[in-house]
Amino acid sequence: MIVEILDIETRKKVEYGKSGLVVITDLNNFSMPRIRYLLGDIAALSEEDCDCGRFLPVIEKIEGREDDIFVSLNGNYVHAVYFCNLARSYPSIRQFQIIQKTRTCMLLRIIKSDKFKESEIKSYINEIHKLMGPVNIEVEYTDIIEPSASGKIRYSKREFPISV
Repeated sequence: MIVEILDIETRKKVEYGKSGLVVITDLNNFSMPRIRYLLGDIAALSEEDCDCGRFLPVIEKIEGREDDIFVSLNGNYVHAVYFCNLARSYPSIRQFQIIQKTRTCMLLRIIKSDKFKESEIKSYINEIHKLMGPVNIEVEYTDIIEPSASGKIRYSKREFPISV
C-alpha cells in the first residue's frame, strides 16, 4: 500500500510532520483496486523510520476525520476537539453537537443538564466566537442527539467542502 498525506486545500503532498488528508493506493487488491483513494482521515507522517527495519513512512499522528475540521471566518482551521474540550467546562451541557453549516453559520444542539444555566451557554458561545469569529450560532435545545448511520453520535461535523 502506498500512503500519501495531502494538503487539505491544494491536495498536494505535504512535508513530514504536517497534517493532511490520508490517501491510499493498495497494491494487492486485484478485484477492486483503490487508486489514490481519499479515506477522509487527517494524519501526519513521521520523518522517523519504522523500528521493524523497513524504510517505509510511519504515521506520526492521527487527528480524526476531515469533516471534523472547521474553518473560521479568517480562514484558520479549527479541529472540532476544541469544542468538545470547551463544552466539558460547562456543567449546563450534558451532551452537545455542533455543526458548521457554512463558514458563517453553525448549529449548536444541546441536551441540558439538571444544573442548566443560560449564562453558561452564552459563555460557551462567546468562547466559540473568539476562535471562529462572529459567526451566526443557532442554538437548539433537544432531548436526544440522533446517532449517525454507523451508530455513533457525531459531536461535531462540517457540512461543506473546505475549498469553498
